[in-house]
Amino acid sequence: MIHMRWHHIRKQWHWILATVVLTIVLVTFTFQGQFFFSVAQKFQDSFLLTADKTSQTIFIVKIDDKSLEKLGVFPWPRSYHASLIKLLDQAKPKVIGYDVAFFEKSSHLDHDLALSQSLKDISTPIVLPEELHQISNNSALSHSAPLPELLGPNVTTGFINVFPDQDLIIRHFSPQLSLNNIPVPSFADAVAQHSDMAKKPEIPTATAYLPITNMAQYPAVSFVDVLEGKVPVEIFRDKIVLIGSTAATLHDEVLLPYQANTTPGVYLHALYIDAILANKSFNEIPPLITLTLIFCLVLIIFAAKLFLPASLDWPINISLLVIITLLPFLLVQQYWLAPLFYLYFTWLIATIASSILKTLLIEKEREQLKKHFELYVNKSVVHELIKNPSRAVLGGDKREMTVLFSDIRSFTSISEQMSPQEVVQFLNEYLDMMTEIVLAQDGVLDKYIGDAIMAFWGAPLPQADHAVRGVRTAWQMQKMMKERGESILRNWPKLGKLKIGIGLNSGPMAVGNMGSRLRFDYTVIGDNVNTASRIEGLTKYWRADILFPESTKLLVEHEFLCRELDLVKVKGRNEPLRLFDVLEESTKADASLKAALRLFEEGLHCYRDGQFDNAMLKFRSWQAERPEDAVVEVFIERCQDFLAHPQKAKGFSGVIVMESK
Repeated sequence: MIHMRWHHIRKQWHWILATVVLTIVLVTFTFQGQFFFSVAQKFQDSFLLTADKTSQTIFIVKIDDKSLEKLGVFPWPRSYHASLIKLLDQAKPKVIGYDVAFFEKSSHLDHDLALSQSLKDISTPIVLPEELHQISNNSALSHSAPLPELLGPNVTTGFINVFPDQDLIIRHFSPQLSLNNIPVPSFADAVAQHSDMAKKPEIPTATAYLPITNMAQYPAVSFVDVLEGKVPVEIFRDKIVLIGSTAATLHDEVLLPYQANTTPGVYLHALYIDAILANKSFNEIPPLITLTLIFCLVLIIFAAKLFLPASLDWPINISLLVIITLLPFLLVQQYWLAPLFYLYFTWLIATIASSILKTLLIEKEREQLKKHFELYVNKSVVHELIKNPSRAVLGGDKREMTVLFSDIRSFTSISEQMSPQEVVQFLNEYLDMMTEIVLAQDGVLDKYIGDAIMAFWGAPLPQADHAVRGVRTAWQMQKMMKERGESILRNWPKLGKLKIGIGLNSGPMAVGNMGSRLRFDYTVIGDNVNTASRIEGLTKYWRADILFPESTKLLVEHEFLCRELDLVKVKGRNEPLRLFDVLEESTKADASLKAALRLFEEGLHCYRDGQFDNAMLKFRSWQAERPEDAVVEVFIERCQDFLAHPQKAKGFSGVIVMESK
């Protein structure tokens, strides 16, 4: 893909700005609206896994399948819970979190009384669960709480509500809520506040993420084993003891990230408490920072895509992708989470959008370039340039080329006999015919200078046969004039035939877009260009249809039968030019023409030796063979003049010096 030029980008700034804005709006809306939430969270969940060891101060007493088999169907008589509480209190744990709901009276009042008495007598802080209802904006309107008679001096409560994400997976800490404007701590918060392991542990925010550790590391025993004395209660001393169900039939389970199976709720409380006491929780980087990253990412990708070549664009693009990938790994070390998916999404959308925009703008630029070049370059050349734009070096490239200048003879006198509208009509028809010939030979039409035409070959694409193409163009132009010259002047029969003179030159020239920032032209300049222009002017003096120097003749003599005419020293050049014209295409030149040409060449040799009598005889013999040739008349007239004025022939070197341009 070609590199776009700055001036074209400036012209299309409104499309670029609109695309950038739409891209930013799209990715921002996707991020803010949490679209593709499940996919986005999957990218982030892996960073929640931690290899940190779980706290060995948290001990779990499981209401498991083994306990259900021995003690019967749950709910059990509350005397079982009373007995366990008394046993645990004897061991002096730091705090007990009893995750069993006692919201209603049971059918056995004596069992309820036993539980109530154990809770009133307990010296260890104990937390019972409550459940909040009608929660909105971190505030609840009602709740289900333990029976009032169960609340002793060391009994507190905490809510056990969980707040899963859209995909029903628990990732966040449950925040503190309020009930009728009264703060209510979560169950885990209440347990942590009663532990002296940390003074005033930090309460995580609602947006904090829960670190996921290996929960199998939490020491755990069966409820029934503790109750039957199979487990020494001393193991609970100075521990945080959590009692909760783990039996699948009790359905106290939650979904956690990257866990193959559901997790018992009591382990979720353990994870909460562990993170609170360790003051470790993950937080997403603030949305403003994420939006800033998204904004910068879009701008950098668009800037690289539009302003840099592909050799720099894609390395920058890939580097951004690497940075996006590494960023979360760096941030997670400080317990910050980056929205990796949305950064990837931004990178992808910005890359696609900028690539499509660049392709469309380049195609538009190509179309404009194509239309521009097709005005003066053959379509096949334009297609090749579009295919391989690197082959056209704009701005000044030195090449071996051929340039052509043509001019209508006596155009001033012709135009004086026409109205301005007729001059325009006449020129349009003439220039249209000549331009078709130039383009048919894959030439570049440089410019029209009134009735004059300037064209060149060898750029923007290299052409090894540039001289042949140029001379063939000149030959076909003259052929066209002989065939249709009268028809162009059909409305002005008194003007006679239309004649043109054509001058060419081959050699090194500078080619490229030249001019000012506001206006430029694809053209050629240099001494060889100026020489071609002067050679075209010499066609009037020699009455020749086509003239070119030896530099061109050497490149075309295998295609055309060329005739040497004269040695001429033009203004601005020290060395004389050896001028040639064209007699015929090589394939069509018969033996008689070649034999006749020898007569002219012999005459030219005599002429340069000062043998003007012999030269004139040879020239007249040639003229008899080619009566239509006007060039030979110039040499005959010179010979006659030298013979009539011998003093002019003194010091004659055979070189004609042109004092004017």
